[in-house]
Amino acid sequence: MPGPCSSGILHVILEADGWTLLVNPDTAGAMAVNQTGVLIWRLIDGRRTTGEIAAAIRDRFPDAPETVAEDVRALLTKLAEEGFIGQEIPLEGVR
Repeated sequence: MPGPCSSGILHVILEADGWTLLVNPDTAGAMAVNQTGVLIWRLIDGRRTTGEIAAAIRDRFPDAPETVAEDVRALLTKLAEEGFIGQEIPLEGVR
């Protein structure tokens, strides 16, 4: 099952003081994420599932709270609601 992927919209990314500002020029929406959020953002490639992204965060931060999977899911949900990501849908067999 494919995972979340970038919506394909150009994202302007500004980084300062450990925070990154994602800007969606189509909606004029913006979202600030911390360093963990940036790592999650960089792991969104359409191939990794939400669970695989959460596992990568756990690997990177062994002392992360037990709520990592829920936290990753919450961020991905928010990114989807704001139009920054979507779901990769395989087109196998589609004509």
